Amino acid sequence: MLNFRISYLLAMREQAPKMFVELRKTGAMEAHLDRKIKEAQELFSLLTTGAPTLPSGALANPATEREATEQVYQTLITFPRPS
Repeated sequence: MLNFRISYLLAMREQAPKMFVELRKTGAMEAHLDRKIKEAQELFSLLTTGAPTLPSGALANPATEREATEQVYQTLITFPRPS
């Protein structure tokens, strides 16, 4: 999940350049990214609720983490295609 911010920004710049420029121009980019990151963290938490964890709090099964991360990215890093 550490790379979500970068992945989201790159996808926005590529898939929704007008949105990217507008958010940067208005100074609203940071607030938008903060909301998306929080949404990503909440979705990840929801997807991994009840999964076995190690004493450190990390998920016991790396595949569970990988699958949840992929689902978060697929769900949240989508932008409408320009018509």
